Amino acid sequence: MALSPLIVKAAAALLTSEKGRKGVGFLLVAIFAPVILIAAILCSNTAGGADHNNLAVEASFYGVNFTDSVPAEFQTHIADMQTAFSFLDSAVAEANATMPDGNRLAPIQVKAIFYALCFGESAPSQRAADRFVDCFFITEQRTRIVVTELEDGSTVETEEVYTATVPLSLAAAYENLAAKLGRTVTDEDKENAAHIYTMIAGNANGSDGTGASGGTIQIDYGSGTGSTELDTSGFTNPVGKNADDLVQYAIHAYEEHWGYVWGTFGHVLTESLFEAKLAQYPDALAGNADFIRQTWVGGRTTDCVGLIKGYGWLDAETEEIVYNTNGMPDITANEMYHAATASGTIDTIPETPGLAVWHDGHIGVYIGNGEVVEAMGTRYGSANLFDNNPDTVVTTGGYYRQQIEVEGVYPWLSTNISQNGQNAEIAAIRIAVDAINQPVDFTIEISQSNDPGNTDWTIVHSETAFDWSQSRSAVFIFSPCEAKKVRLHATKIANGEETPGTESDDGKEYALRVAEFAAFAPKSGSSEPAEIDYTTNLLHPGCVEGIFHNNPNKESYNYDEVGTFPLDALVDGNSSAYSFITSKPYQPEWLLGNGGSLSPWVEVRLSDNGSAVQLGAVRVAVRPRVVPNDFEIQTSVDGVTWKTVVNEDNYDWSEEKTAAMFTFQPLQATRLRFVAHNLEKLVEDESYYFQLSELEAYGVAQTISVDTSNDLLKPGCVSPIYQINGGALQDYTNYTYPLNNLVDDDVQTFISSDSLLRPWLAANGGELAPWVDVSVTDDGTAVTVGGVQISIQETYNKPVDFSILASEDGQNWTTCRQLKGYDWGETTSRLFTFAPVSASKLRIQVRDLDGQQEGLPLYFRLTELEAYAPTDFIDIGRVIYVQVSSSETCTPSGIAALHDNSDKTYAAEHAINGMYYDNLEHLGYAVPESFGLKNFKNTADIEINILRWWQHRIFRNSGVSADGTEIYLDTDWLTSLQSTAYSDRITWIENAYEFIDQPGEWYLNRSESKLYYKPDGSMDGKSATLPVTEQLLVFEGTENITFDGVKFEDTSWLTPNEIGYNDAQSGTYAQHNGVWGDVPGAIETHAAKNITITNSELRNLGIGGIRIGNGSSDCTITNSAIHDISSSGIFIGNNTGHNHGYCDPGTDVTGVVVRNNYITRTGLDIFGSSAICALYTSDTVIDHNEVCYTTYTGISLGWGWDWKNAPCSGNNTVSNNYIHDTGKTIHDGGSFYSLGLQEGTKVFGNYLHHHSDGLYDKDGGLYTDEGSTGMELYNNVVGDGVYWWQKIWTTNIKDCYWHDNFYSVNRSWDSGVNIRQENNTYVEGGDFSQYPAAQAIINNAGLTDPSVKDGVRMGIAEKHNVTLMQYPDGEAYYFEKPAGLLTFTIPSQIGNTQYDKLAHTANILMPESTDRTSLAGNFTMAPGFTCDKTSGSLQNFTSPVVYTFTDGTDTIAWTVTVTCDVTADGPLVGTETTLDAAIAARSDWTQEPAEAENGGALFTPAKSFSAYIGDRIANDAILEFDVQSVLDGNDWTGYALRMQDPYSTLGTMYHIVFKQDAIELQKWVNGNRTMLIGTIEGYDPVYGDVENKFYTSDIRHSIKTGAIDVPTGVRLFLYIDGNKVFDVIDADSPITGSGFFGMYPMTHDMTLLPFSNIDTSPKPDPDPDPAPDPEPRPILPILPSGGQSAWKNPYQDVTDSSSYYEAVRYVTEKGLMNGTSASTFSPDAAMTRAMMVTILWRMEKEPAELKSNFTDLTADWYRTAVDWAAETGVVNGVGNGKFAPNATLSLEQLITILYRYAENKGYNVSKSASLDSFTDGSAVSAYAKPAMQWAVGMNFLSGNTLTPGAPASRAQIAQVLMLFCKAYIK
Repeated sequence: MALSPLIVKAAAALLTSEKGRKGVGFLLVAIFAPVILIAAILCSNTAGGADHNNLAVEASFYGVNFTDSVPAEFQTHIADMQTAFSFLDSAVAEANATMPDGNRLAPIQVKAIFYALCFGESAPSQRAADRFVDCFFITEQRTRIVVTELEDGSTVETEEVYTATVPLSLAAAYENLAAKLGRTVTDEDKENAAHIYTMIAGNANGSDGTGASGGTIQIDYGSGTGSTELDTSGFTNPVGKNADDLVQYAIHAYEEHWGYVWGTFGHVLTESLFEAKLAQYPDALAGNADFIRQTWVGGRTTDCVGLIKGYGWLDAETEEIVYNTNGMPDITANEMYHAATASGTIDTIPETPGLAVWHDGHIGVYIGNGEVVEAMGTRYGSANLFDNNPDTVVTTGGYYRQQIEVEGVYPWLSTNISQNGQNAEIAAIRIAVDAINQPVDFTIEISQSNDPGNTDWTIVHSETAFDWSQSRSAVFIFSPCEAKKVRLHATKIANGEETPGTESDDGKEYALRVAEFAAFAPKSGSSEPAEIDYTTNLLHPGCVEGIFHNNPNKESYNYDEVGTFPLDALVDGNSSAYSFITSKPYQPEWLLGNGGSLSPWVEVRLSDNGSAVQLGAVRVAVRPRVVPNDFEIQTSVDGVTWKTVVNEDNYDWSEEKTAAMFTFQPLQATRLRFVAHNLEKLVEDESYYFQLSELEAYGVAQTISVDTSNDLLKPGCVSPIYQINGGALQDYTNYTYPLNNLVDDDVQTFISSDSLLRPWLAANGGELAPWVDVSVTDDGTAVTVGGVQISIQETYNKPVDFSILASEDGQNWTTCRQLKGYDWGETTSRLFTFAPVSASKLRIQVRDLDGQQEGLPLYFRLTELEAYAPTDFIDIGRVIYVQVSSSETCTPSGIAALHDNSDKTYAAEHAINGMYYDNLEHLGYAVPESFGLKNFKNTADIEINILRWWQHRIFRNSGVSADGTEIYLDTDWLTSLQSTAYSDRITWIENAYEFIDQPGEWYLNRSESKLYYKPDGSMDGKSATLPVTEQLLVFEGTENITFDGVKFEDTSWLTPNEIGYNDAQSGTYAQHNGVWGDVPGAIETHAAKNITITNSELRNLGIGGIRIGNGSSDCTITNSAIHDISSSGIFIGNNTGHNHGYCDPGTDVTGVVVRNNYITRTGLDIFGSSAICALYTSDTVIDHNEVCYTTYTGISLGWGWDWKNAPCSGNNTVSNNYIHDTGKTIHDGGSFYSLGLQEGTKVFGNYLHHHSDGLYDKDGGLYTDEGSTGMELYNNVVGDGVYWWQKIWTTNIKDCYWHDNFYSVNRSWDSGVNIRQENNTYVEGGDFSQYPAAQAIINNAGLTDPSVKDGVRMGIAEKHNVTLMQYPDGEAYYFEKPAGLLTFTIPSQIGNTQYDKLAHTANILMPESTDRTSLAGNFTMAPGFTCDKTSGSLQNFTSPVVYTFTDGTDTIAWTVTVTCDVTADGPLVGTETTLDAAIAARSDWTQEPAEAENGGALFTPAKSFSAYIGDRIANDAILEFDVQSVLDGNDWTGYALRMQDPYSTLGTMYHIVFKQDAIELQKWVNGNRTMLIGTIEGYDPVYGDVENKFYTSDIRHSIKTGAIDVPTGVRLFLYIDGNKVFDVIDADSPITGSGFFGMYPMTHDMTLLPFSNIDTSPKPDPDPDPAPDPEPRPILPILPSGGQSAWKNPYQDVTDSSSYYEAVRYVTEKGLMNGTSASTFSPDAAMTRAMMVTILWRMEKEPAELKSNFTDLTADWYRTAVDWAAETGVVNGVGNGKFAPNATLSLEQLITILYRYAENKGYNVSKSASLDSFTDGSAVSAYAKPAMQWAVGMNFLSGNTLTPGAPASRAQIAQVLMLFCKAYIK
């Protein structure tokens, strides 16, 4: 008989005996590979508990006919229980339907608990039952990959979010029940429930134990003899049940080779028993019936759960197994797991035999020492591997093809080869396979660990598509190695077994099936490890000057009286605790950290000759005696001024960690200090000592270039994702995503961990730091690696704190790169290079992730990983890593300076520390306290410049911390700036008064509109120009204009200063709203033709020079000087949209000529600007120009990255240009640079040299980048000062012809395809004169008429070395442009006036109902100024009004713009827009919908979401469409507005969600959610909840919706079938950019249909008077106060405690005013002038029509009332023949109208009182003063203030009307 299928395998244990069970606490959640606590079930039969009425239990569960003697109340309780059970069964079934992974709730257990807790109570409703069952599970948002087959047979994968139901532990369920029921769930309750469950569940399958329906087979249960006898002699307690005896029972079964048969549990398998099981499980057993009869009949058999149940049912005295006895229920492995009273993950298990280890559908018994006995595999025993019989096999379970090849379920087989626990040498494996299920893609892996949880496997051999057809046996030889275990790991299996009727996509199942497996030792040993190259320690004996503290004489305080602590011990290379320096003793209170004044330090010299060296890192080793916890590392150039580069508080030293590496941004220094502020004693002593064992200093290391043409990683090299959790190794891979996704060259696929939360991660205080390992070689040998390319997902789960590590042996790891707060910017793939390292394995380990979707977990995900060998070294002068002989981590940080070839250092002293700062509120940078930033006069003006490798960004700061050590940026820039300054270059700040310390520097104070300037000498004869105009000339469609001999100068561009400049190179920048912008040109054309600029000069332009814009043709720029330009000198074309993929024909630029121009000093403020930047253009000639001294590329041609999709580009000529001294600041460019398709383009006759900033020398002379195709480059000369003479960067550069070029730098890079290279000549030494052809090119290149250079200053643009010396007041001059206007206001305006004192604009917001045709603008002026308008005069502000101020010298025109607010209560104003076109154009959706039967577009959940990309939806669109979908249960569907990315499911958008009981409005910004309407867990809605009253399931509805821009934000509204659902304004960082419309059929199909205007809204009763009414009509005449019924307050917004309650009651009862709705009065709302006059007119019983002369009475409802009021003198109008009926009524207008009405009625208005008692009495207008005095005298008004010009509220009007009526109408 073969070895039993009861397999001993590795696992960990959970549970102790009954005694131990009560004393051990366990983790009660299942995260991965969960295990269960089974002893609770085995011991439950001995538990006590209350005595239940078994009849009542059985009657409730099974039903029974009661006799009349049974009390009616008892029968009612049973009936209630049965009703409840029916509801509970329904609720459990609904929950189980959404439980993945084989999980489910046990309905019997739920009902047992309900019975124990609720027997005797009334039957619950279905809803109550649902809530009861809700206590047993939680729901989670999960993601999964959906594979969709397309019409052509191909498949696509999409990721969708779905809701999963996850069962809770029993303990957690009881906690939820206690909270839900409002009572304590006692131990007795729990015991009762357990007793009931055991009682019922034990009988669930019938008393015969077979579970077979019918039960007609007579079964003979064999008792067993001989080897089939049960052995209970070793049981510790034969009577009871315990974990120890379960272990003995399982071991006995294993050793006696029990067989595996489904449904058995330890009996001897007789023929009749097998027949019963065959009838019960035909699918599982029929195919193996013959094998079972031949092999197992006559012996004992079991299945996995039967092994445990059999022990539970065993009578140890009779040694018989009796079904359903001893309280053990007959349940499945999964039910056993969910019935457990405690469970946990593998890593939480105590070392206790007798516990159960569970995986979905499987369960085994832990027997100790990391081993589990589990019954598995009907016909396969492990001995078949070693019996030299190819006809016997071992096999795993079956898998579907898609599980292995798509989902990454990779089976393996492993065997132990160690001898006595020691490694064995191994060099070959022999594998024999079966005729079916042959592994064809596989790896052979070894491990040197016997740890059951070991995950450290090294690949020693791999095969792809292995052919077994010649022989079913093969030997695989690999490099000799040592191992304890070896395994075969299959990733693809062929010849699967036919299994019809399964879910397999090909009708087959695949298993790893092996007949023989043999290992062979090598004949010889292994190779030596590769040599490691370490960098040089800058410190050496003799450099240590001593230990000092705050001593003015700088006397050393070191202690060396006995000669055992010499200073050189600090630098002797010995880090042990016995070689150190020490100070003399300190008292604790002396130290700064303890309140004293001393901070001891040790000081060392970095060079012997005093010259500065570049420093990048310091390693510190301490003694484990007195360690410095608070310390700084400082550097100095002169020994006087010190700069802090490292500052640590409470640094964590330990006995194990006594050395640490500290890295920082490189800087020049001559000296180094380590300063301690506080010391901690690890060994008690009377005094403190400052002691260090070792100090090492390291310069800047070299980085390397790598061979990217050869990726070292191959399929099969990827290990699972692991982490250490609770001290245990944990496989944390989400196997939904195959591991080979990491190396499949497809960035759309990825590997993933299971879910993580940020607090769990190491960088945030947690312990998790998951990693993934890859094997660099197939055979496990080490090779040299110099870099890795890491690719990530676009938006979420970005690794921002991570390390790249390497290992030769898979055991010892070296950190190659460590990155913290890493900025991925706009890319999703980065190459990280490092010092060459010998490695067989690489590891990516992450400590922090970013891009989290708010409320959702994080995942460690990588899309692609590539590894490369190094080529050559390049010193780039900056820290990427610091290589030292230490395993300490190296984290760059600190301060850097930037240099140019002028030997001037600029921005160095105010370069900021660069450590990324984010406290969830701010994004920004740390600033050294020494800056004194907290003392700056106006930090609001400070701008932040961030210089990156190929980008330059400028931003206004959004605030400075109180202590001046943090400067913040607007968090809208988070995604593009989340980085540290050391990622590439420095970060600096500018524009502060305090920075002015050198002549020529200036500072602009925006709030004062002052320019401060420091002159060189006196100011005599000097003037200042502050440009305001941004563009000088713009041509739209213009033709045939020539400018000859014109000078263009002095323009501004305020965009970078106002919203920031987020550079994307070449004049493209990203704005806050995600919209791309172009840098404008001072001269700009669009669709223009024959525009010529010649013999001219463009200079001192704060913008681009000339932009020949889209659609222009045949324009010429010749013989001109273009210099000192903020951006590019010449743009040809536009790149709006930053579209690198295509251009639209018709928008390109053609036929441009740029000839004989001198272009220099461009990119002075926008560094990423080419001198000439030609984008999508054709037939353009750039000839005989001189280009020099630029910050970026000289001449740039083309834009699209894709060589296939740029039909607009080609046939261009770049010829005979002289390009030199370019690329002074920004990299990734060249003297000449190209992108995209350029068919027919020729580049010839150009002379190029010196493209470099002096720091980084890897840019090119002739640089063809992404997609450059179809070009001919010939007869060019490339001189010195470039790194590559020729740079053909990527493989998508095609079909170019390079010939007859000359170059003096013998380096080129050619990765192109079909690149012809002919007759290109290397001229060593650069003496081109020896080649006449080369010299002729040089002589001919450049200007044909050099006179264009006359008068233009030569050389680079100087930049000041700005320091932070405090500049005293009085020594800096300032220029202030007079403003004229000081203040401007309009009565009743909302908020303050917004001024722009540079642009001279004022913006005012007025209430929504304001009539802008006649408003009074009140202003004040600066002394000496007059204005063309009178303050307070009425103006028509329906369009901007210009006020001109002059003082006789300066004339300033201010433009005042008045905008009316838009509220959610006002009318919808916009453009009605249907989606009919989108419904018809189904191919214009990101996921094409099907055609619905009723003519609509059908969207399905399989496609998750789809966006219409035919056009963006305008920002004023009122969208109208019909929609129909099903809603039930937890379903939801919806749609999206303003989607910024139509391909992102959760990017930036407004999302409207339809649920069965509610409607939600969500705002998503970069994946972060804000609930505007609707409550979900963890989110509070801004505008509360909205019940779903109108969207009915499976009914067609008409939708009117939109997101409309309003002055205060974005108005969002939804009407369903004419019924208002919501109408709100998002004023908190709204999504302002126009966007796309999207459909979200998340759980059901949605049909989008043409708008049919269904209207079910309530209709008002017909009104005989159709005229609109401002108020429900006041009732006339005023009623007497007596004889009325008691008033019932109808208004929800007026309470009895309201101060205006009586007034509101009075005017309502009298009919003077009504509510604004049936339930609201709106006491704070305003009233118009027409409304008030109408009230008085109706009080007069609506006199007959009169006629006034007002010209603005447009509505009939108030016309007669106003005419009456005018004729009777009640109103006089507002001037200019106007009444302004819709203007808001101010308080003084209200009182004046009432006053005049009283006069007209003949009432006594003689009472009067002074207004002096009011603080604003003087603000009353002259016309209103008598009336206001009368109102005060009548006590209509009181208090301290009047606010006469403010709108009168309805409550205020009601109060005045009540007092007026009571005073005059008796």
